Order: sequence, then C-alpha cells, then structure tokens
Amino acid sequence: MRFLFRWHHLEPSDALGGQGGLLRAVSLLEGWEAPAAAWEQVLLPARVRGNLAELLDRACWTGDIAWGRLSLREPRPVGPRRGAEVELPAARAVKPGRTATLAFFRRAELGMLLAAARWDCPEGWPEDLIESSRVVAAVLDRRGACFFPELVSGSGLSIETVEDALWDLLGRGLVTADAVDNLRVLLSPKRRRQQRALKRGGPGRWSLLRAESSVSEDERLGGMGRLLLSRWGIVFRDLVVREPLAPPWRELVRHYRRLEARGEIRGGRFLAGVGGEQFAVPEAVEVARTIRRSRPSGLRIELAGVDPLNLTGIVTPGPRVPAVLGQKVVYMDGIPLPTDRTETEPESALAS
Repeated sequence: MRFLFRWHHLEPSDALGGQGGLLRAVSLLEGWEAPAAAWEQVLLPARVRGNLAELLDRACWTGDIAWGRLSLREPRPVGPRRGAEVELPAARAVKPGRTATLAFFRRAELGMLLAAARWDCPEGWPEDLIESSRVVAAVLDRRGACFFPELVSGSGLSIETVEDALWDLLGRGLVTADAVDNLRVLLSPKRRRQQRALKRGGPGRWSLLRAESSVSEDERLGGMGRLLLSRWGIVFRDLVVREPLAPPWRELVRHYRRLEARGEIRGGRFLAGVGGEQFAVPEAVEVARTIRRSRPSGLRIELAGVDPLNLTGIVTPGPRVPAVLGQKVVYMDGIPLPTDRTETEPESALAS
C-alpha cells in the first residue's frame, strides 16, 4: 500500500497541483465509477491541491476532461480474496443524486472507455426509456450539443419535464454536459431549485454520451491495458478482477507479455505477498524499489471507502471496508488501522 499511496500522490508532500496535476489525477482514476458526490469531496482532493473547482471547470470547458456514467451494467461486486470472475447484471436506471455512480475521464479516451464498458450492450435507446426522455434524446441526436433553453424549445416540453428527462438520461449513461456545474446542480437541491427558477438548467451544453468513431477489439484491449498500468503501476490478477471495465485477465496477460517482449513493460515479482504474474511500467518498478529502501515513518493516510485504493480485505489483511460514501479506512505505514485502534503502532508493514 505504501507503493500505491506514492503512485497516487496521496502523501501530503507529493500532492499534485495545477492543470497538469488534475489531468494526472484523472488519468489515475479514469474508468473508475464512484458516487457522484465523491469526486469533488474525497477522490480528487486526496490527490490534487489548490482550487479544485476552478481547475475542473477549466478542464471541462477546454474539452480536456468529461464526465458521465460509462457502464450500462451494475457495479462489479468485489470478488473473493483470490477473486473469481463475476457476471454483471444488466443495468437499471439509476436516479441521479449523490450516490449515482459516475466517472471522470480525459475526453480523448472516451471512445475506448465506452467500447470497454458497452461492447456487449445492444444499440439504441433502452426499451423502458420514458417518452419525455426519448423526446429530449432525439433533440440531442438531431441537433447535437444544446443549452437547456434549446432543449425546452426543441422538445416542446415544460422546463420541469426536460429537467427530469435529463436526469433520467444521465442516470442511464446516455448524456453528459460540458460543464461540471451541471453536475453540482444535480447534487444540490437548493441550486436545482434556483436554476429552475431562472429557467437555466445548468450553464453548460448537454450532449449524448457516445463515441465519435468505432473502436476495434485490439484497440479496446490495448487501451484498457494502458489504463490499468496507469492506475496501478504494477498490475496483477487480484486488482483486475474488481475493475468494472477490465477485459478477462487471460487476455490481459497475453497482451502484457507482448509488451514485455517489446521492452515496453516489465514482468516479474515486484510486490511481496501477491500471487501470480505481475506486470509493471519501468517508473513503477523504481518507485517500488525506493519504498522498499525507505524506513517506515509513521505516516497516516485516510482513504475514502469509494477510492479504488480501498483494497482492505481484498488484497491486504483486515475486514472489508464498504465502498460507500462516508466510509473510510486509516492507514499507518501502509497498514490499515482497526477502527478502535487509532493511536497504536501497527506490528508490521509490507514494504510495498
């Protein structure tokens, strides 16, 4: 865990900053879906210092970053310690709110992410899509990105009906907006009432969440392989089986072996206590070596339960911490502390 905390810039002395830092943080979390409220409350603030709201607004307005629900299936349940493959049930509409799962991602990766999330999903609108949502979606399909007043005039529906339709489409992973403030309005009933009174519906333009071009199976596999290496630095099976968009481990192993043969990544045993093959980018190997050579310093790190690094009870010892808003786990030198032991030194710690 000490390696992962360093890799994700969770140590206070190694926090990211500025627009470049935000893009780096988003690349680390790309494809991970978490409750909507968690992004600006815990996930990004844990990695990025500074005026996060301003950085996010700028990145979305410039088209560097986008947000929305990628998966059309239910979140992947956490498997057993040596995780077995699991079947994901078909998605149901999720009423948008603080706990609706969304992802932030670099817009350049949208096509690959959608291909990874929806490769086996039927095309077209869901059969149970309500009529008002179909009308609003048809306007977006016909006109492209629209401001809220344009959707009202183009659909012939009331302000309230268009607003409800947008939230329905957002919860189904069918629309996004080019401003984070549209999401903030969603999360704040007070701001939602204010926007309704102003007949605005949020400042940004709404658009359908879809890829502009098709992605081949090889491109999808290669893209997800890069994403997992970016997130984890060192990849092994127990990490991959809980990733919502990951291909089967056997396919990734073949892909990573090809990259290893070309000298692009390394294969070996880099982390102690982990079974099976491990693959790493060269930078991660150097970070792991540095961590092994350093002495434990008593550093405490508080991690949100919804963070992808919440691996307690999955690949590290201890009971599982539910991946829900409000849950957290405190680590000292990479070891999770029991909830009733906040001042006691851990007896041992993995150097990794």
